Amino acid sequence: AQRLDLFTTQMSNANNHKIVVPNSKVLGDTILNLSGQRARRVEINFTVGYGEDLNAARRVLADVAEAHEKVLPDPAPWTGVTGLLDSAVQITLHAWVASGDWWQAQADLMQGGKEALDAADIEIPYSALI
Repeated sequence: AQRLDLFTTQMSNANNHKIVVPNSKVLGDTILNLSGQRARRVEINFTVGYGEDLNAARRVLADVAEAHEKVLPDPAPWTGVTGLLDSAVQITLHAWVASGDWWQAQADLMQGGKEALDAADIEIPYSALI
């Protein structure tokens, strides 16, 4: 539910929390609307070991996204090496989905990506605490 009066704007977030914002902030600040577009991009960062085949890891993650029924074909899913971390290489997956499918698609792609990397024997390093 949304309501606009002389002094405040009232709205609900995704968890149905009521948010009351003074109109002075609404008129003076940036508003980020995550549900205003028909499609949203899922962005998930995975890490793989430095000794792994990065092209194979990227292909595994792209295949997971391409096979998911909620991922839109256009623009096509994208993967790329986006970070050289202390103990891992970061690979980012981008996939576009309908806005209403975003939460479930993100969870599915995260689980599917992890399981697919495991099945391909591609190491996902983790921090060892001593």
